[in-house]
Amino acid sequence: MLDELVEQILARFSALETELSDPAVIGDRERFTAASRAYRELEPAAKLAVEYRLAADDAAGARELLEDGEDPEIRELLRTSIERLETLEEEIRLAMVERDPNDDKNVIIEIRPGIGGDEAGIWAGDVYRMLTRYAERLGFKVQHVYGLTEVYGPSGTCEPQPGWADLTLSDRARNMARQGVPAVTQEDLMILDPGGHPVPADGTTMGELAFRGNVVMKGYLKNQAATAEAFRHGWFLTGDLGVLHKDGYVEIKDRAKDIIISGGENISSLEVEDVLYRHPAVREAAVVAMPDEKWGEIPLAVITFKEGATATEAELTSFCRQHLAGFKIPKRYVFEELPKTSTGKIQKHLLHKRAQAILEKQK
Repeated sequence: MLDELVEQILARFSALETELSDPAVIGDRERFTAASRAYRELEPAAKLAVEYRLAADDAAGARELLEDGEDPEIRELLRTSIERLETLEEEIRLAMVERDPNDDKNVIIEIRPGIGGDEAGIWAGDVYRMLTRYAERLGFKVQHVYGLTEVYGPSGTCEPQPGWADLTLSDRARNMARQGVPAVTQEDLMILDPGGHPVPADGTTMGELAFRGNVVMKGYLKNQAATAEAFRHGWFLTGDLGVLHKDGYVEIKDRAKDIIISGGENISSLEVEDVLYRHPAVREAAVVAMPDEKWGEIPLAVITFKEGATATEAELTSFCRQHLAGFKIPKRYVFEELPKTSTGKIQKHLLHKRAQAILEKQK
């Protein structure tokens, strides 16, 4: 489907170039202004589409050459081409969605088929960012679900409440980004403390998200130790850390393995990322732990800026200081593209290696 979108983008861009060279359009200020605006908006996506086509040609050529025999250089070309295609796919989708929503004539949006009657598409990524940047301006009706293979897919759902419609977009999105309440297929969904007891519904006490019900897995195949660890309190423990709000809705704050422990204080990488995403220049953000001699670990933020936007470390730190406690503010920044899987999931394990490499370079 992306190949079709790439061809649509390039065809539309070529048509705009032809339109802008038409004497009749040049002589019509209104038509020329509209075409110029559409051209400028589509240009970033068109450049990415050209890169995508070139990378696809490289990958196809490498596969054809490998049919005649293994060659390390050709194999490496295939690997790098595939990685570039995966990165470009996410960049192209973002470039198309982030264009002017009021210019319906020129907007091209690819929607993946959903799984039910009302669903128009499926988004796997940062829910708050999707809600505040894209969903409402494009007219999407959003239902946030949470799940994992061990509990048979979507097993938590954030059921919208009537009063949320009166909230600001930011507050409404924050509520809708919670993991919510158990789906009808589950017996219960709870946040448990280290002793296996439910945490208070105060929205601040952290615990581990757990499921119980007859669609939860029996265990991991031929791995009794992992099964015992996952069910050590009689619940299936997901490895996600979160809080329970007073309305009974759960909210994930981080993966247990992604919590940053700085000077004995726990820092949720998701909480810091949430603040960074609110900065007007930030397109994507990921926060990981970076080893530190004094504090044990400090937050390292990897940032990708929006097209044509930028910000300094001092500006980002000042922005974070308005929303976070001092010890949670990133102490180091890296400005580069984020590594992702083919489905667009940020590969934090590679960012951990990046943090280690920065530390080694400092020595």
